[in-house]
Amino acid sequence: MKGNANGQIKATSAVISASHFPVEWPDDPDSEPPPGKQLAQALLDDMLRTSFFRAPKATLDDHSYEHSSWCFRIVARSASYWVDLEGDSDRRQKTTRWRVSIRKYRGVLKELFGSPDYDVPDECLLLLKESICRVFGIDQIEWLTERAAMAAFFDP
Repeated sequence: MKGNANGQIKATSAVISASHFPVEWPDDPDSEPPPGKQLAQALLDDMLRTSFFRAPKATLDDHSYEHSSWCFRIVARSASYWVDLEGDSDRRQKTTRWRVSIRKYRGVLKELFGSPDYDVPDECLLLLKESICRVFGIDQIEWLTERAAMAAFFDP
């Protein structure tokens, strides 16, 4: 994994509990899109309302997902970033969790075979945080490293 100039992995992920955005998996999760398309579109729409972000594609289509998450590319100050949104629910506790993360987008081959680059500028993180808070209707999020976010997401 590639970190910032100091070699540290930057915190660019958040885990949000939100019961008002339920996660309903399809009957065949291996062949159907995961839950969260409307939420991912709402996040992209909110980000595009700022003059800071633009997107090569402003609308998510039915193929804008990978495995269990919705993904989209945004551009800020001529650099491209990959935003990932994944949902999970805990039926025992009747809670829903969403993981949102951002990292540099480096092209298809490097995305497939390279290590992720989490060196995202603070201004980009601040504006994404504001969009996440507006869309989820919350006041605050905590940025976590990808490893910490995955641990909190899958083992709360």
